[in-house]
Amino acid sequence: MGYSATVLTRRPARKDGTCQVRLVVIIDRRVMQLSLGIAWPIALFDEAEGKCLASRPPRSRPADYAEQLAAAQARAGGAEAFSQLADDYSLLIGQARAKANTIFVGCRLSNMVLTAEKFLQDFNTEGSKTDFVSYFHHKIIERHRKGKISDNTKKNHLSTWRELKRFREVIAFHTLSLEFADEFNDYLLKRVKSLNTRWGRHKDVKTYLALAKKDRLKLENPYEHFKNKDEPGKWKALKPDELAKLEAYYRLCTPGTIYRRVLAKFLFSCNSSLRLGDLKNIGAAKLENRELIFKAQKT
Repeated sequence: MGYSATVLTRRPARKDGTCQVRLVVIIDRRVMQLSLGIAWPIALFDEAEGKCLASRPPRSRPADYAEQLAAAQARAGGAEAFSQLADDYSLLIGQARAKANTIFVGCRLSNMVLTAEKFLQDFNTEGSKTDFVSYFHHKIIERHRKGKISDNTKKNHLSTWRELKRFREVIAFHTLSLEFADEFNDYLLKRVKSLNTRWGRHKDVKTYLALAKKDRLKLENPYEHFKNKDEPGKWKALKPDELAKLEAYYRLCTPGTIYRRVLAKFLFSCNSSLRLGDLKNIGAAKLENRELIFKAQKT
């Protein structure tokens, strides 16, 4: 598999004579053009070197060079400011190209297959390689986009992420020690009353730590000796006579009323034993010969 990164300008130039500077990345013949947020006069950009210039040698100046230079210097606030801007932009371009090459080298040395999606993930979320909080958030969005988690699961995981972010704004992977789980638990004890909610928060964190490990990020397992505690739910099941009374009341309700509609959903849930997530997606199910066919949210 081949890959490359080149800095080019987008042609034709805009009305003010500038062109957008882009990082053109090619991975396995797929071309991606990444905007660097830089616009520069076409007459003052060196594509061979990928640099913004403050001036050009006389022999390489186009016919409208003086006009472009004067307009660019005026926009920047003078010749000195324009020269400084050229240096700053050239530095940003160099950093972008270096970041792309670092991703190429990292995948080659780790024998990983580099896809366009993997490149964009690493290029746009550089912090997620070092900071677990950033990684956690990025991975939630990615898994939801790929359909690996439902809307409700995404909502729950984001709640855990927000709690983790309140606990510590930044959590470098190399700082994840055996003390982390206990310290996070002490923090949750002060904020979350429910034992099962705290159990869920720890469970989510462990899930994304495992995913980070799978993504070959180096970290110590902070939950190796931590025992996550939960407690039995306090719900009570309906007794057969109570269910019979609800069914009798359903038959008495006038069709179309809110009571009958709500009760219909509840009784269907009782008789089908479907999970809440499956009930929410029941609209996608098919009924064939009195048999309900659907894709279960969990297996």
